[in-house]
Amino acid sequence: MVAGTNRQHPFWPEADEKALLGALFLKANLLDSVRSEVPVEAFGHPRTRDTYEQILRADEEGKAIDPASIGERLARARGIERKDGIAWCMELQESCGATSRAPEYAATVLEWYDIRRLRNVRGELERLEDAPSGETLDEVRSGIAERLEEIERSRFGARLYRPESLTEFLASTPRDYDWVIPGLLERKDRMMVVAGEGGGKSYLLRQLAFAAAAGLHPFGGRRYTPRNVLLIDLENGRKTMARVFERFWETAANLARADWDPDRITILHRPEGCNVLTIEDRAWLRQVCQTVLPDLIVVGPLYKLWAPSGNRAGDGGEDDARRVAGVLDEIRETVGCAVVMEHHAAKGGGFGRSLSPVGSSLWMRWPEFGLTIEPDHDGSPDPDNPDQWFLGRFRGDREPRQWPRHLRRGTGSHEWPWESVTPTARHDNYAAVYE
Repeated sequence: MVAGTNRQHPFWPEADEKALLGALFLKANLLDSVRSEVPVEAFGHPRTRDTYEQILRADEEGKAIDPASIGERLARARGIERKDGIAWCMELQESCGATSRAPEYAATVLEWYDIRRLRNVRGELERLEDAPSGETLDEVRSGIAERLEEIERSRFGARLYRPESLTEFLASTPRDYDWVIPGLLERKDRMMVVAGEGGGKSYLLRQLAFAAAAGLHPFGGRRYTPRNVLLIDLENGRKTMARVFERFWETAANLARADWDPDRITILHRPEGCNVLTIEDRAWLRQVCQTVLPDLIVVGPLYKLWAPSGNRAGDGGEDDARRVAGVLDEIRETVGCAVVMEHHAAKGGGFGRSLSPVGSSLWMRWPEFGLTIEPDHDGSPDPDNPDQWFLGRFRGDREPRQWPRHLRRGTGSHEWPWESVTPTARHDNYAAVYE
C-alpha cells in the first residue's frame, strides 16, 4: 500500500485499481477489453496510473506483461529502485481476488473516475460563483453542459468502433444462434412483456426463468442445457414471493426431475425498487450481475429500476429512459445474457386499451421483442374458450421466433401457469434450433 494514499486521494478506489492491474498480470488476454473500456486517466493514483500506462506500452511493443518486466519499466520511468518496482507489481498481482471479477473491478474504477470528473465540474461552478470569469451566463451554461455530456457519453457506451468492410464484418461475425431458450431467446436478446394489471405477465416471466434453469422449453419440446438465471423482483412482498416460488419449484422439479437444481436461480428481492440513475445503485446492480454471471436476467417491473418510491410520474422522461436502457445494455453486453422485462401498459380502462408500454416511446423501439398478453386478439374474451389468451405484439419481432400464438391457463397442480394452445409436437419439429 502507498503511504498516505487515502488522505491524498480520497476518491481513489485503491483495492479495485490494484486488483484490476493484478488481473492483467494473471490473464494478459483481458487487456484488449480493459483497454477499450478504461482510459489511463481513469486510474486515480499516479502510481496505478503509471503502472497501467507501462502495461499498455509493453503490449504495444510486443513485450511481456508480468510483474518483473513491468516492475523494471516502472522503476525506470519513476526513477525508483528496480526491486521496489517489481515488489509493487507483485503486490498488485497478489491483490487480485479472481480474474473473473475483472469487469467488476473495471466498473468500480470507472464509477470513481466519473465521481472525480463531476467534482471537478462542481469545483468550476464554485470558482465562478466566487470570482466571475467575465463569461456570459449562456457561455457558462454551455461549457458546463459540454463537460457533463462528455462524462455521460464516456460512461454510457460512447466507445470508439473501427469501421469494417463487409468482408471483414461477415468474416468476424458468427451466424449460428447462441440460444438461451432454444427457438425463443438468444444471448443478448431484449424482450419486454406488457399486459393489463392481473394479466399474468409476472407469471409468464417466472415460467421462463424456472424453465430455463431446469433446461425445459417453457411450452413443451425437447430439453436443453440448464441455464443460470437471475430473477430480480422489485415489487412483491417476500412472503408472497416465497409462496409463488415454492409452486414453481415443485413444477420444475416434477418436470425436470434429476436435471433440476434450484441453485441455478438467484433471487434478487428489493420491493422498494432501485434507482440505476444513481452511481451507487448502478454499481450495485452491475456487481450483482457480474458475480452471478447469468445466462438470463428476468426483471420487473421495469419502472421501479429508476423510481424506488413506485411513483410513475417520471416514466415519460426520454433522457431517464435512455440512461436506464444504457445501464441494461451495458450489463447485457458485459455478461452476455438475455434480458426479459415486465412493464405496465399505458393508462386506460381494462384489456381493451392499447397494450403499449407506459412512459417513454423508447420502450416501444428498444427491445428486440415486445409481447402482449390479451384475452383474445380483439381485446375481449372468447366465450367458447374463456381461458385462452392471445400472445400479441406491441412491436414487430426483429427476427422470427417460435412463440405460440395463443396461451391458456394451466390447470394441473404440477403444471406451468401458462400452456401453449399449439400442441407440444409442433415444437419438437424445430429440432434444428436445439443444442
